[in-house]
Amino acid sequence: MKVISVNIGLPREIFYEGRMILTGIFKAPITGRKDDLAGMGRATEVKALPDGWRDYFRARPEAAAGC
Repeated sequence: MKVISVNIGLPREIFYEGRMILTGIFKAPITGRKDDLAGMGRATEVKALPDGWRDYFRARPEAAAGC
């Protein structure tokens, strides 16, 4: 397996299915080497998804919130 992208983002609250939830699904790719991500926030879960899932979530943004 080869890493093609590392994406990071701060957790944020969104309105989903009638309530506010905290999610870290909104991310952006980092460039260059990052040895220290201090201050970036921390989530309780980490997900690694195969490359093909990117198109799935682009087509269904509402599905990403429940990820």
